[in-house]
Amino acid sequence: MLTPAVELFQKLQSLRRYDSHNNMTVELSNISKALREYESAISAYTRITKFKHLFNALELVANKDGKKRESEVFDLHVANLSSVQQTDVEEWRELYNRTKHADRNSADIETYLSGIKHIGSKYLLPLRRCYQDIILSLL
Repeated sequence: MLTPAVELFQKLQSLRRYDSHNNMTVELSNISKALREYESAISAYTRITKFKHLFNALELVANKDGKKRESEVFDLHVANLSSVQQTDVEEWRELYNRTKHADRNSADIETYLSGIKHIGSKYLLPLRRCYQDIILSLL
């Protein structure tokens, strides 16, 4: 019987992520990109950079089929793929949007500041677990 780590490694090898990308399906391409984002998150130095890479990885695996789910549709889809509450996914998405777009009003600033304050305890670990649950179910 194989250990979980060996089994996971064999599944990752079977993806052939580093082979020519010319014949790659959209699904395999998105999974491969998600794995690269996850690797970047693990090696990132700042919490906000880790968060951004993890959220990008989550978006890629949730939209692996090539559909561009956004807003509440995305939140619901991720909640259905994992054991995470839709409201948690919405919070992650809103914080991610605040990290990449200019603030429009005081509510945006509050979302950003609150998110940054609690990024380690409230966002990073649950987001990482959610991504891992989804990616492992795909492999």
